[in-house]
Amino acid sequence: MTENNTKQYNVSVITCNKPVDLVFLVDGSGSVSSALWEASKEYVYKFIDVMDFSRVRVSYITVSI
Repeated sequence: MTENNTKQYNVSVITCNKPVDLVFLVDGSGSVSSALWEASKEYVYKFIDVMDFSRVRVSYITVSI
């Protein structure tokens, strides 16, 4: 854990050689706590940070039912 209580992961860049459409569908309903909502966003941001997006299209969709 770092000083702001986040986990650090040692990862390498993920490279995809084929065209890909990647969709993150995230629950944004009132039943999700603020902490869980922030953790979900942080996960997506970190995942995107290690991707090579030369052939990947990414969508981030928030749903609330």
